[in-house]
Amino acid sequence: MSPTLTKVRKLNRTEITFENGNSHFSIGIICFWLTLEFKNKVSEEQIKEALTILFRNMDVLHMCIRKENDHYWFYKMDEEKIPLQVLKNQSPESVFSKETHTCIDSATGPLWRATYITSDETLKENNTFSSNILFTFHHAIVDGYTAINICNNFLKVLNDVIGGNVQKLYDFGQLNDGT
Repeated sequence: MSPTLTKVRKLNRTEITFENGNSHFSIGIICFWLTLEFKNKVSEEQIKEALTILFRNMDVLHMCIRKENDHYWFYKMDEEKIPLQVLKNQSPESVFSKETHTCIDSATGPLWRATYITSDETLKENNTFSSNILFTFHHAIVDGYTAINICNNFLKVLNDVIGGNVQKLYDFGQLNDGT
């Protein structure tokens, strides 16, 4: 069965500006960089599971943008797409720079992506494993507060995944739809 899209609403003027900036100039791309420390290594599968749970429980992560009859529309994707890239022993600084200058394919969606950067090293002073995850968002779906909220919700879910306490349903509250 092919994926379907549900039309949600027209983009407002500000969101159209963000979409044009993203698609034509690679601007309006927001990236949040989280450094994670754990007693045990966190696997790619655990990160993917946490992102999948987050995706299933936050409608804003289902969005794409399509232009139809000279109007831009948000569409909700029914297909579960988890845009995760895993890198090993890469410089988070260089990955961050690349992420903030790489546009998001708005028509295909989703309007976000995650990059997990693992490392073989442990921190000597407290014997923990350190890794980094970068969340990159299209500015049409997030402002700073919303991006921080999404990152915080990811950390809650990741802790549940690691601890084996995954809930059947997560209530992250309702985000403003921009209207």
